[in-house]
Amino acid sequence: MLPDRRGFVLHYQPTVSLGDRQLTGFEALVRRHHPGLLRALSRWALYEACRQMASWQRAIPREAPLKIGVNIPFRYLIDPGLIPDIQRILAETGLSPASLRLEMTERSVMAHGEAAKATLRCLRAMGIGLEIDDFGTGRASIDYLRRLPFDGLKIDRSFVKQIGAANDSSEIIGMILRFAGSLGMNAAAQGVETESQLERLTALGCRTAQGCYFSRPLDACGARALIEEAVRPHSIHLVELHRRQL
Repeated sequence: MLPDRRGFVLHYQPTVSLGDRQLTGFEALVRRHHPGLLRALSRWALYEACRQMASWQRAIPREAPLKIGVNIPFRYLIDPGLIPDIQRILAETGLSPASLRLEMTERSVMAHGEAAKATLRCLRAMGIGLEIDDFGTGRASIDYLRRLPFDGLKIDRSFVKQIGAANDSSEIIGMILRFAGSLGMNAAAQGVETESQLERLTALGCRTAQGCYFSRPLDACGARALIEEAVRPHSIHLVELHRRQL
C-alpha cells in the first residue's frame, strides 16, 4: 500500500547531455522529509516518480526515452521488500526498467555496499540503472567499486562550485572523470550554476550535468512543459532556454 502523501510532493531536476545540450531525464526530489517515514516515503517517491515518467513517455513520445532518477536510502536498499516493491511499481505504472535509475550516496555505498551487493546485482539484472550520488566525498576505490554493479556516478556539487575559485577543483574533476571512464561508468556533474562552470566541465570531457543553470527543480506541470518544448521541431536547447529566461 502506498503511504499517505499529504504534505509531500515531488519536484524534478532536469539532467542534460553536454554534447548537444538536450534534456535526458530528471532526478526526482522530495519536498519535505520526515525520518520516521523513511521507508514509506521512499516507496511513495519511487511509485510517484515512475508513474509520472511513464505518463510523460506515453503523452510525449521521444526517440530516446527520458529517464528518472530516484535516491534510495541505505535502510531501504537492504530491506527485503525493496525488490518486490520495485517489481510491483514497474508493473503498475508500466515504466520500463531501463527508464529508472536508482541513486545511492557514496558514503552509503562505502559503508554498506557489500551488504547490499546481492540486491544491487538483482536490480542491474532487471535492467535498472545504478548511480553513486555525491561522488568524491566517500573515498571509494577502483578495486572496491569494481566489485559492485554501478554504471554511473554524480560528481559532488562541492567540486563544481570550486571551479574557477582560488582552490580550483578542475584537476580533481578531471581525475574523477578518468576514474569513472576506467570503470566504464558515465559521470554527471551536479550543481552547475554558471556558464563558466559549464564550459569548464565540457572542456574536461563531462558528458552529463544538472543544476540551476539549466533549470531549477520543477513541479510536474513545469517538467511536462519542458519536455514538450524539447520535442518541438527546431527546439532550443536548455542553455539557450536559460539565457532567454534571464
